[in-house]
Amino acid sequence: MPHPAGGLCHAFSIEGRMGNPALVLVSGGQDNNVDDVFCARLSADFGYEVTWVQQMQSSSPFALRYFNAGAEIGFCGHGTLAAAAWLARFRGTPSPISFLASGQTVTVEQTGPDYWAYRQAAFDFDPISDASVACDLLEALRLQGVGAPEAHAIAVFRTQGALRNKLVVAFADHHQLADIHIRAALRDSLCDRLQLTGVYAFARVSEGPEVDLLARHFPIHASDQEDMATAAIAPSVARHVVSGAGTSTGVVRIFQGGKQCDQALLVVSQSEASDVWHVGGQVSTPRFSEIDKLWVD
Repeated sequence: MPHPAGGLCHAFSIEGRMGNPALVLVSGGQDNNVDDVFCARLSADFGYEVTWVQQMQSSSPFALRYFNAGAEIGFCGHGTLAAAAWLARFRGTPSPISFLASGQTVTVEQTGPDYWAYRQAAFDFDPISDASVACDLLEALRLQGVGAPEAHAIAVFRTQGALRNKLVVAFADHHQLADIHIRAALRDSLCDRLQLTGVYAFARVSEGPEVDLLARHFPIHASDQEDMATAAIAPSVARHVVSGAGTSTGVVRIFQGGKQCDQALLVVSQSEASDVWHVGGQVSTPRFSEIDKLWVD
């Protein structure tokens, strides 16, 4: 498969004190079309999501589109942060930087050296009481065989976040997150049935006023590929946890990705607007390369 014309470049973003790579493609020249198949295959080859930056002739000069190994997705928070950091470093685009993403404007601001954040609304957690859903979910996570869902001390919800509605499972014991071995076909079947775009599992680990979470995310139609940093529903998760904990700090740190949940860090904090949260992360060491030097068929 030849790479698209027009000159493409990429950036790796390293978020927080750990590392979550993000591939950012920036269109150039006269060809500003997005090659969906190319982006999905690139995501499959590298194992993480792809953000394509289109240069627009409008009040919002940049449009973003996002892809995983399965297909195009509605939103990718860490890819949005990485796109802003790339434009600032290699194009000299000043902060704040506004993007058009899935028909909505997202504005990303630099909040410190290598730190970027955007604002996003939080949505309700709707409990799922159907026991068959919980049982199917445990099978999809390969956690069956320990008994009924209540034996796992889990709670199951659905929630919304930046155009990507999720099936959310909250564990009381964070050690169970390491036991997840996703069964992709069962996850896809369950998410298709419920019209959701992935399974997000999390647990609280801090006992003090600061709220620390561990989390893992398994997007639909992505085989067994794990999304190492999921910002799309972070405000919804943060609001749910903060309201349940009765804390007044309004700051939630989410450590996520992999069995040890040590691949990425997002910091979510309440803003001055009701139900709107700041979603931020560190983006460091972005690198530039022509796409033909990065990936060859």
